[in-house]
Amino acid sequence: MKKNTKFSALNLAYLFGGVILFGVGLSGLSTKDTRWLNWHFSRLGEGSGLSSIEFNITILISAVIVYFIGRDLSINIARLSQKHAVNARKAQLIIGLAFNAIALCLVCLALFPFDRFSFVHDIFGYSMLYIFLGLCMLMQKILPIFSSRFYIYGDLVILVSAIIYTIFIKFRLITLLIFEGIVFILLYIWLLVFIKEISQKSSV
Repeated sequence: MKKNTKFSALNLAYLFGGVILFGVGLSGLSTKDTRWLNWHFSRLGEGSGLSSIEFNITILISAVIVYFIGRDLSINIARLSQKHAVNARKAQLIIGLAFNAIALCLVCLALFPFDRFSFVHDIFGYSMLYIFLGLCMLMQKILPIFSSRFYIYGDLVILVSAIIYTIFIKFRLITLLIFEGIVFILLYIWLLVFIKEISQKSSV
C-alpha cells in the first residue's frame, strides 16, 4: 500500500501531462478557427464545436487529476514530520489548499470560456498561474528539506516567467500562446521534480 501511494502522485502527474498534450493537441487539430495560434490556448474552448468540447473536457479531466495529485502529496507530506524537522501539518494545509485551488481554477476555465466570460476566465487563469509561482517562491520556507537545485530551479521559473511576460506585454514580440506554452513546460517540470523530492524524502 505504501509503495502505491508513494508513486501514485508521480503517475498522476505523468497522466496530467499526457491528457493535456493529447486533448489540447486534438482540439487544435479539430478546430477550423486558427486564430488561437496568434492569441492563446483558451480560444480553443470557445464556441460550441467539437474542438471546444474536446478542449473543455480535457481541462475538466485535468482538474480532477490535479485534485488527486494534491491528495497524494498530502499523504506523503504527512510522513515527513516522522523523519525530518518540518511542520508537516502546515505544509499539508498550504500545499493542499494550493492544489485544490488550482483544480478549481481549471474547472472554472472550462465552465467559463473566454469568448463569453473573458473577465472571469482571466481571473481564474491568472490565479492558477500565480498560485503555482507562489509555490515556487515559498517552497523553501514551507519545506526547507529539498535539494538546493530544486529551489534554484523554482527561482529560475519565476525569473523566466517575468521576463517573457514583460516581452509579451511591453514589446509584443511574442504571443500570449507562446508565453503560456513556455510557462506550462517550466511549471510542469517543477511539478515533476517536486513530487520526486517529496517521494524521496518521505521514503528515506
